[in-house]
Amino acid sequence: MFKHYLLTALRSFRRHWLTTTVNVVGLTLGLMCFIGALSAVKYYQLDDQHYPGADRTYFLTSKYTLTSAGSAFEGLGVPWVLAEHLKATFPRLDAVARLSNEELDSFTVAGEPYDLQTSYADAEFLKIFPIPFLFGDSSSALAQPRSAVISEKAALRIFGRHDVIGRQMLLDGQEPVTITGVMSAPPQPSHIGSLDSSKSSVQKRFEMLISMDLLRTVMARTSTSEGIEKSLHSWTNGALVLTTYICLPKDNSINVDTVSRWLALMNEEHKNSARQFNMHPISQMRALSLEYWIEGTGLSWSAFLFIIAGIVLIASCLNYANLAAAVLVSHRKDLGVRRAIGASTAELAKQLLIETATVIVIALATALAFLAILNHPLNIAFNVDMIFAWRHSANLWPTLLAVVAAICLLLSVYPLLMVSRLNIPSALQQSRRHGGKSLTMRWLVITQFFLANMLLIAMFGMRLQNQAMRQEALNSLPDPIVAVENNLDTAGVNVEVLRDELSEQPGIASISTAQFSPWNQSYGLITVSSSLEASARDIEVVSLTVGANYFKTLGISSLAGDTSDPVAPSGGTDDTKVLRVVLERSAARQLGWSNPQDAIGKAFYPGSKLLEARKLNTILRVKGVVEDKPQQFSGKGASAAIYFYNPKAAKSVIVRLNKSRLTEGMSSINAVWSKLAPNQVLRGKFLDERIDEYMATRNANVRLIAWVTVLALAIAISGLIGMSIHMANRRRHEIGVRKTFGARTVQVTTLLLRDFSKPVIIGNMLSWPLAYIAIQAYQNQYIHRVGFSPLPFLLGLTITLLIAGTAVTWQSVHAARLNPAKVLRHE
Repeated sequence: MFKHYLLTALRSFRRHWLTTTVNVVGLTLGLMCFIGALSAVKYYQLDDQHYPGADRTYFLTSKYTLTSAGSAFEGLGVPWVLAEHLKATFPRLDAVARLSNEELDSFTVAGEPYDLQTSYADAEFLKIFPIPFLFGDSSSALAQPRSAVISEKAALRIFGRHDVIGRQMLLDGQEPVTITGVMSAPPQPSHIGSLDSSKSSVQKRFEMLISMDLLRTVMARTSTSEGIEKSLHSWTNGALVLTTYICLPKDNSINVDTVSRWLALMNEEHKNSARQFNMHPISQMRALSLEYWIEGTGLSWSAFLFIIAGIVLIASCLNYANLAAAVLVSHRKDLGVRRAIGASTAELAKQLLIETATVIVIALATALAFLAILNHPLNIAFNVDMIFAWRHSANLWPTLLAVVAAICLLLSVYPLLMVSRLNIPSALQQSRRHGGKSLTMRWLVITQFFLANMLLIAMFGMRLQNQAMRQEALNSLPDPIVAVENNLDTAGVNVEVLRDELSEQPGIASISTAQFSPWNQSYGLITVSSSLEASARDIEVVSLTVGANYFKTLGISSLAGDTSDPVAPSGGTDDTKVLRVVLERSAARQLGWSNPQDAIGKAFYPGSKLLEARKLNTILRVKGVVEDKPQQFSGKGASAAIYFYNPKAAKSVIVRLNKSRLTEGMSSINAVWSKLAPNQVLRGKFLDERIDEYMATRNANVRLIAWVTVLALAIAISGLIGMSIHMANRRRHEIGVRKTFGARTVQVTTLLLRDFSKPVIIGNMLSWPLAYIAIQAYQNQYIHRVGFSPLPFLLGLTITLLIAGTAVTWQSVHAARLNPAKVLRHE
């Protein structure tokens, strides 16, 4: 019996080859997107499972309130002291290891400086994650003081060979380290990767690991012994924060619940630290760190992937249902004959289910084949090996089969409903009374264009915001500005000496410093309030710590007050601390001073979330007001900035060059740096380069949505073509009558095009509210917002109408040119 149903399905496919091809292509595209997203999620869930003890390995996190609105952020770092307490409380743990965030450090070999991406690690880190070694022993490589493990590529680049055990390098030209191991690239999937790994998908990328004892030595250059001890033993702000791993014992004498209860006690004991400590399996690290991948929207990367893939899959399913219904409606007479000679509704339903399942199986096999072919380039681009996930993920295939089965049932619902409601006499008459008036099919097409146009408008809105943001950022640069990205403390360079040396050089227009140089993704975020009353509203602002000449160097105009001198703290009473600050115009307005001059000398206060500052009776007093000038992209809700003067914290050097003497200015920077820090490579970057680098990551998301939009639009157009074929066939009688009464071909074509355009226009209009919300959510991430523009909506409507009109014009013209005599002869 099944063979009969299958042969009947194949004959139907051959008879309707065009519709079948469109259905297979549409479902293939939808399944490719979904399987790709599913494979990426499952691949990341396999992180580090190849290491022994991976099922017993966990990492610790700190969860704390990020904004005044109360949103929480869970970070990978925990205070140094937490690991010390863990070791003391649970001595039977297999391992406790800390790993610092990777930094670009300078090393000197034979008088030649090199930059290496470096992390400091406890010796037990390589016990938990025994990365393959070419030379040396991973179990003891970091056990000795001042030891280091180097990657094979870095060893070849610096020494010209791999066997470099015992060779010495000078960290920052001062501290000797001895190479005790040469490691290969960490096996994937893993949250650990080499420098070649995609930065967006691997959390820890390093070329060198250095024993943890040297971290104290490096810290000693920028802090006193008392300051170091305070940082190492602090639970609050100012604590040294590192990624911390634990490996539970094999005998389960210490389990997850035991450690979790202890962490809860630590949370209670140190509740004033505003941190909540948690633990997670190592396989969840990458997913957690990418949780805020779509910055400011609250969407995780996995949710983003599934939303995008789901839109395409839904569009392809709607397309199938639409075209399958069109075929059934066009062959109602055939179905009526089959029912009249004895075929039951159940038999027709089985036939439909088998036809649907056959199409889905073909589409699934095609999608898997194409993904297998594309696996290598996708792995290079996104560090996702889909075939590895297919082979090793235990629940990938059950999940995929469940989704495919659900799709098969959903796709069959509408055709089955049509078959169950089939009226045999009406079907045998092949009535024209309802020609082209299939409301359900129209709504299927409307939904397809709703999805496609929502993506199209969102893409244009994001692109418009990105272009405006880039232009605003570039316009904020008065002249070429170079940010020196070296750590001056570890380089042994005094900021004042560097400033004095550079100020005497040709081509230099101005020099200043800041805690975070402009257009860097690092910045401070605080809340302030106009009063200490409980009813006073908190205002979120970007906090910028700067040095002398900052406003001159960045070309920021003064509006009121004194902004030329340092914005220094001033004394208060014994019980108060007064900080004199400079506000941006927008910050002054949000605090209630629409006229900048009215703000001068006025006081405001730390927000209600800044409890420590309020306990110290800190008062902020306005010294000056400057023009708005964004210096970072994202403000996480903040749209204005305030400036604090603190030269001790402002160690990032910003050099404004003379535009007409650019080459001379760069030569001056290089010469002064070589003189003051001969053992370090100068890491200087033009701010416009930094801006373009950031925009490249933003535009990558736009390109992803653009490709998905093309797929969704192509599927929607194919559905419209299917409906146009159906409607034209069903309206042959109407067209014949119209032409008999004198209607011209152009008039009939216009009539059909207008009718075909209705679902496109309705789908567009229905998508506008959701598209507007999506654009607003994207814009709200950033300091500079382009605001509402009708352009994306008009472009979306125009493009979909043009493409849809072009797609159905041929069918409309073909139907309009029918010979009425031939049509009416058979009526």
